[in-house]
Amino acid sequence: MFREPQEWYPEEDDDVRATIELYRTVAALVHGGHQVDCIDAWSGIEERESKTICVSLSAVSEEMFRLFENHHFVFEP
Repeated sequence: MFREPQEWYPEEDDDVRATIELYRTVAALVHGGHQVDCIDAWSGIEERESKTICVSLSAVSEEMFRLFENHHFVFEP
């Protein structure tokens, strides 16, 4: 599911930088002993069930990590 950026799916540089900054912040919290999770959902859209994804920070690098709409991310060291 997670993989490095693909040429066929260009991403805005600001979006990539913001996602890497989020990853680094979450990683610092998790490695500091905190439990972290988040839900990616649009505000104002009817409530939808979110799929939960466990994100192993040792398996998913900051270059590979992306947010997916309507997903609940649970971060693990």
